Amino acid sequence: VSSSSSSAHRLRRSLELSLAFVGVGGVVVAGAAAARTPGPYLAALFVGTLPLFAATTPMNVALFESVPRTNRAFGQALGVLVMHAAGDVPTPMLVGALKDALAPACTPDKHDRVDDPDCDAQRPKLRLIAVACAAWLLWSLLAFGIAYARAFEDEGDDDSATAGSVDEEAGASSSGAPGDVDRGETSTTTTNGAFGRRSRSKLRDTDRSSSSPMEAPLLSNDGGGTTASSESPSSQ
Repeated sequence: VSSSSSSAHRLRRSLELSLAFVGVGGVVVAGAAAARTPGPYLAALFVGTLPLFAATTPMNVALFESVPRTNRAFGQALGVLVMHAAGDVPTPMLVGALKDALAPACTPDKHDRVDDPDCDAQRPKLRLIAVACAAWLLWSLLAFGIAYARAFEDEGDDDSATAGSVDEEAGASSSGAPGDVDRGETSTTTTNGAFGRRSRSKLRDTDRSSSSPMEAPLLSNDGGGTTASSESPSSQ
């Protein structure tokens, strides 16, 4: 498996987890608006925020795998900037403005008490604001969905390219030169091109050494005596 295909697979898996965590957390947080007492409301917020915070890890993995390795620091910084700019920076002002516009009677005093009797009639609007806060997470789900679709396409392209390169290597190894076959050379195919070249070189060297004529002592008449010579037949 190529490194690009593995990176696309990790990116797709991290986006799947991000979609699941944010989706479940958003539904539970939105359900807190239906609570009538503080206990169920706080319990729903606690249970809903757990998967939202758990989505931080796969989101960071998605950030790392969606940019080149040399740009990961910049990608992480840009992601944090966008999350704060579209999240916790403007939301206090926006939620406060919505509350003042839709439920002005539900403003606590300096003792954190709400004594205005009109607040009871405006409580449904407060629940609507809570649902709107949870619905803001739909932007995250949309962004994760687009990134997931792109990662799926990239993984498919990488798999096709890898399969094509493997077929080319297999075709090249099966159509060797006739001379190589006559000499009895053996060709091996591995996933590492450099290792494959070294293996074929070693096999050729071994083949040459095994096919060279053996040196044998020969008798030669040199003048008046007979001496032994270790020259090979090819040099005679």
